[in-house]
Amino acid sequence: MAIERVEKKALEKQVVLYEENGAVSFSPIIDGKPLDDQEFSKLTEQQRHIFMAWYPSWKPF
Repeated sequence: MAIERVEKKALEKQVVLYEENGAVSFSPIIDGKPLDDQEFSKLTEQQRHIFMAWYPSWKPF
């Protein structure tokens, strides 16, 4: 399944994929755990940029 391939690619980049009610979202993994929205908002702009930069590295299946 395509979503499983995207999830595998995300985990390789230290990103977790969530799928709920047909919606997909991503969260960076830092210190071994995925960040929630509040923790993500506390990242520096540079840290958020690094997380967002992985999106172009995967291609739709």
